[in-house]
Amino acid sequence: MNSVIHTHSNFVACLILF
Repeated sequence: MNSVIHTHSNFVACLILF
């Protein structure tokens, strides 16, 4: 569960940065 949340957070950060 924590891994999924971390992956989702990383994905969102990617969208914001790029």
